[in-house]
Amino acid sequence: MKKVISLALALGMAVMMMVGLTGCGGGETKPAPDNSSPSSKTDTVDNKTNPVDDKIKLVSDTVNGMTLNVPDDLSEFEDTKGIMRAKNDAGTASIAISAPQDAGGGVPEAYTKEAYQSTQMTTYSDVTFLEFKNNATVDGVEAVYAHAKGTNPNGVKLELYNYLIFFENGNYQSVVFVFSEGSGTFLEKNIQSIISSMKLAK
Repeated sequence: MKKVISLALALGMAVMMMVGLTGCGGGETKPAPDNSSPSSKTDTVDNKTNPVDDKIKLVSDTVNGMTLNVPDDLSEFEDTKGIMRAKNDAGTASIAISAPQDAGGGVPEAYTKEAYQSTQMTTYSDVTFLEFKNNATVDGVEAVYAHAKGTNPNGVKLELYNYLIFFENGNYQSVVFVFSEGSGTFLEKNIQSIISSMKLAK
């Protein structure tokens, strides 16, 4: 349990950063692409199967070794204390991807819903888990998966999808998708397609 808690405290930073920033507004403009960052967009993905907004597209991006489709209404990924984060201009949707780091011996099977809530969502109220699995996989790699709703300290109701991916070499990586509940963001409406696109560097 100690290994789960110490790992959870480290992982909590990614979730806290995401939820603390989402729903606060912002009105930032997109920064110019930085080709020297750990993120590199490669191609546009056709989104004809779910045309939410003709102006927004899904773009394949590689961030910290994770390749996935990202809505192009999100900013370029920016490094915030080792976590790459992108958000929309309104601050109602964001994605955060940590760099792989030492899991301290933690394993997905030891992770419980209670441990997740008490370490990842300590500042949230009205937390409801829609799904929780400690035997999930991402691209064939073991992971913990949480899909939850809660209210952040700013009073904003949020929905999040979080994958804690555990590699055979003893490292883990966190991927978090979060949006203001009912905001109708492109991320929210295409979340399953985006999650299905996740591929790890081999």
